[in-house]
Amino acid sequence: MLEVNDDNDNDNDDGNNISNGNNISNDNNVTPDSDSTTVNANVNANANANANNIIDNNNNGSSVTEAIFNFTNSIVGAGCIGLGGAIALSGGIISIVLVLFFAVLTKLSLDLIIRLSIQQNSTTSSSSTTTTAAAATKTASYEDLAEAGMGYWKGRVLVMACKFSYSFGCLVAYIVVIKDNCGPALRGLLFSKDDDDDNHGGDGVTEWIYQFLSMKSLVTWFVSLVFILPLCLLRDMTPLAFASFISVASMVTIVGIVIYIYFECPDVRTESTGKFYENWIEIRPGVLSNLGTFIFTFVSQHTVHLVFGSLKPPLKTVKNFKIISSISILAAATVSLLVGVFVYITFWQDTKSDIFEIYPQGWMIDTAKLLLCITMVFTFPLPFFTCRELLILVVIHPICEIGRISSGNDDVNVNANDADTGNTTGMEIVEEDDNENNCLTNLQRPLLLPEEAPEPENATDTTTSTSTATVTSINADNTDTDINDIDVDDNIHTSTISATPTKNWLLPDDDRQLRLPGHVGITFQLWLVVTALAIAAPNLGDILDLTGCASGTLIAFVIPALLSFYIEGYNHLAMVLFAVGGVIGTVGTFYSINQLVRDL
Repeated sequence: MLEVNDDNDNDNDDGNNISNGNNISNDNNVTPDSDSTTVNANVNANANANANNIIDNNNNGSSVTEAIFNFTNSIVGAGCIGLGGAIALSGGIISIVLVLFFAVLTKLSLDLIIRLSIQQNSTTSSSSTTTTAAAATKTASYEDLAEAGMGYWKGRVLVMACKFSYSFGCLVAYIVVIKDNCGPALRGLLFSKDDDDDNHGGDGVTEWIYQFLSMKSLVTWFVSLVFILPLCLLRDMTPLAFASFISVASMVTIVGIVIYIYFECPDVRTESTGKFYENWIEIRPGVLSNLGTFIFTFVSQHTVHLVFGSLKPPLKTVKNFKIISSISILAAATVSLLVGVFVYITFWQDTKSDIFEIYPQGWMIDTAKLLLCITMVFTFPLPFFTCRELLILVVIHPICEIGRISSGNDDVNVNANDADTGNTTGMEIVEEDDNENNCLTNLQRPLLLPEEAPEPENATDTTTSTSTATVTSINADNTDTDINDIDVDDNIHTSTISATPTKNWLLPDDDRQLRLPGHVGITFQLWLVVTALAIAAPNLGDILDLTGCASGTLIAFVIPALLSFYIEGYNHLAMVLFAVGGVIGTVGTFYSINQLVRDL
């Protein structure tokens, strides 16, 4: 469906957009005084109907409470488990201060991102004749917001690269936790530690189970295949609300077990070799290499739009999201500090990045290990959805010829799948004047039907691969208008692409989701690569530090600050985010790489 921009005020100001007036004519002799008024009325009515239909179809979604569980689940994870080791290497008080500082800063950054997204949507909706549904999806993701604020290369590409690397690092870290804990936990719960290696119940099946649970790699593959892969095959996070509740409840239970062991099992505790100053006040050299772990504990900007987008439409407000972010960050900070501090005061400087490796075997610790693995399983799909979506945007969209047309500073998004469905949300056109090109060029979106559809009447010329059409606003029902006969003033600058047939791999109503065969294929391949790399990874601490410093600081602090500068201008919050993210990202990444090289 082709769209007409009827915003005459903006057209006159910019001097480069299509204006509805004497500049447009067609075979039906539409005049500004008569038929054009009817056409415009039809366009507006049709746009409002489409928007209302889309809103009605998406009335289902998460409540605020469900979103809180989902968001808390996406925050609390491997970073919480690695915090104890980071405190041991950094120092007591400085670690607690850094955890609280990054928690507050992350909450402010999350609120800033959502506020800027809603602000950009509101600006788009009020300054153009784009439908309400189209405006609502203009900044439906972090990369969309970055592109709207900073442009394609400086914004969108940078965010997509950072989101993918950080989300991918999270996925690897979650599998590493499962690898280190699942097999030993099940073996400890099912078999007595007093059993010798040659007798575990007498029969061959029991012996085979014991040997299987002793092989961490095989157990990891099995758990990942049977439990994680089916969850990854979901298309969105709304069905995960109950799973997120289980995950959060498991983490709370782990906190209770850690605290109980400290008070009720004194034989487990290690006597400290240092005094109060060494244990709490001293700032140790390891603080620089462990900054990434403190940041990793809270970074969730890569999933923030997934959580916000899962809300029911009436609940998508800045006020509601502030409630969600506040409670989620508070819950994550509380759980992380309780686990980290109590593990630290139990083992002091002997604390490791994967805390349960240092606890003696027992049913309580084995239960905590199993609950931790459950948490990782239910947390895994959230960053996985982000990685899969980015792969679709970067790899599948060009194959399906959902291209970008750039002319000077122009960025044009063309979704070929929306041409036949009447969906205008996939087409976004930004046009600017180009003094060097005062010529008329045309744009035609090729037809891409999920199934063969009847050809529009009196518009046969638009189905050929060599024909072109001007980007204008025409009612989809007005099929008797020949778009090839539309005349446009010579000072209008547009861009052209050839209308070659495209591969229909995407869902008709969602250009970020593949049809079932492609969805299963890309999900399986991404899952396979992540699991294989996690099994070969050295240890959890190195992954947390490098991922947190290298990409976590960018998507959590630096990029939100730059977006605020570009969209709103200078403000103190953005400067603090930029300074903290830039310094910690540079210094922390350097020390994290050095530590990783030494461990390898």
